[in-house]
Order: sequence, then C-alpha cells, then structure tokens
Amino acid sequence: VDVSESSLGSNLERLKLMLDSAFYLLKEADDAGFLVNVERKDLLYAYSEADSSLASMEASLYDESFAKMRGAYILTTKTINYLSGLLQISSQSALVLPLFFMFVASGLASLIADRESCVEMFVRGKKKLSLSANLLITLGLHLALLSLFYFLYPGSRVASQASFVMLAVLALILWQIVTIVSRRVSSEKISEPRSIQFRSAIVTAFSMALRNLRRRKLRTVLNLTNMIVLIFGLITMTSISPG
Repeated sequence: VDVSESSLGSNLERLKLMLDSAFYLLKEADDAGFLVNVERKDLLYAYSEADSSLASMEASLYDESFAKMRGAYILTTKTINYLSGLLQISSQSALVLPLFFMFVASGLASLIADRESCVEMFVRGKKKLSLSANLLITLGLHLALLSLFYFLYPGSRVASQASFVMLAVLALILWQIVTIVSRRVSSEKISEPRSIQFRSAIVTAFSMALRNLRRRKLRTVLNLTNMIVLIFGLITMTSISPG
C-alpha cells in the first residue's frame, strides 16, 4: 500500500466535503441577496485545484498534488470562515434594528400629530372606538420602515422570519411601555417646591427638546432623513463583499 497515495486520497475526500459545505453557504448568501462574486470565483478555483490535485496524484506526482491540495484547502477554509461570519453577523444585526426603527417611527409620528389627538370611529352615528392618532401613525411608519429594511437588507432574509416578526412586535410593546411610563412620570407633581428633582429635570429637558423639534419641523425632518440614509447606506455597503 502506497502511504502517500492513501494519505492524499483521504485528504482530497475531506477537501471535497469542505467544498460542498462552502458551496452550500455560498448559495444561502446568494439567495439572501449578498454580492458574493469574489467568493464564488475562489471556490470554483479551489474546486479546479482539487481536481488538478487528483490528476497529479494519479500520475504519481505527489509533491505537486499536495501543493495544489494545500492551496485549495487554505482558500476553501478562508471562504467558509468569511461566509459563516457574514451570515451570522447579518442575521444578528437584522434582529437588533427593529428597536431603532421603532424609535425613528415614534419621533416622526410626534412631529406629525400630537399625543392628545385621537381618531374616533363611528358606526351608525354612535361612537364605537377612539384610537390615538400618534399610535396609528407610529404603527404605519414602523411597518413601512420594517418592510423597506426587509427588502433592502439581505441579513433580514437570513434571520428567522418568526424571530424577526416577534422582535418587531416586542419593540412596539416596549416602546409603548416606555411612552406610558414617561407620561405618568411627567404628570407627577414635584413634592419639593424649592428644589428640582433629578427625575423631573430629565422629563423637563425631554419636553423642551420635543417642543423644539416640533417648532423646527424642517430641520428635524432633514436630520432624521440624514440618519436614515446613513444607516441604510452603512447596511448596503457592509453587505458587499470586499474585492
């Protein structure tokens, strides 16, 4: 039994399995929408090197076969590590950003409608339901931002859809809890007339900031637009593979 041929043969079989795993990750990233042309070229080159290594081994050129197999192994390992990290990081970021979109939607809704304004629904002249206009606008904007994010960012399609929807709903619930708590805190009276409590000072500062945002709507809209464009630009650029 030729030990060199046997060792090279087993290593080539292991390399073929690694290439199959790499092509599976490549297909997953490509289906999600990532640009992986460089990784595809690397894997195709590694696959051709593996076939060339097999041909060299059959011709008893063991040193040449080992060199080609080693180059294909290094290239395949590098591609697998990159694709695995790309899919993992993109899916994690897709599950974090719904909370940020909830913050943006709530800020835009505060500029469009006051918190006290309501939408009343009447059926046959009788009042049936009264909903906050601010809440309805927040829901609409949040849904629009999430839909735009889902179709633009490939990582949102890598993550579990159930987890994505659940975290989006959780972000809405958490934001409503924060809103209710902040309203109750702002409605409390200061117990000490001569000293300002730290909590009341924070509420006052946020109230002044909100009033300034409403007074200067154009500047606020431009700043929010700038933030949204920068976030989506960063997401788009990080979804492109280097090279």
